[in-house]
Amino acid sequence: MRVLLRHTGPNGKTSPGCGEAFTGETALDVVFAMKAVSPFTAERYVDEHMETVLRDAGDLLGIELHTQGSTTYDRAESFISTLIEHGLAELQSEDEKPKTGGKKRCVD
Repeated sequence: MRVLLRHTGPNGKTSPGCGEAFTGETALDVVFAMKAVSPFTAERYVDEHMETVLRDAGDLLGIELHTQGSTTYDRAESFISTLIEHGLAELQSEDEKPKTGGKKRCVD
């Protein structure tokens, strides 16, 4: 599974194909990869990380976002689905590369 976390501009808009890609065998693996690159959440539990990301994303969008599920695995799948549903992430094929290599923003 390859998930592109889209870069978001100050106006809250994203651009398809622009962002940082994370890979893993499962949604939970992808969440662990996302968590590992954040200096502010690396020490947090994975559920706490997901809720923090969704809280911040919800603030940006002006809505409340939460995960659902009875296990961390289920909540990781819900987390990825929620990001995709709200245009903050996209699934990519394994050989697809983000437009920026994840280093440069390509949104206004």
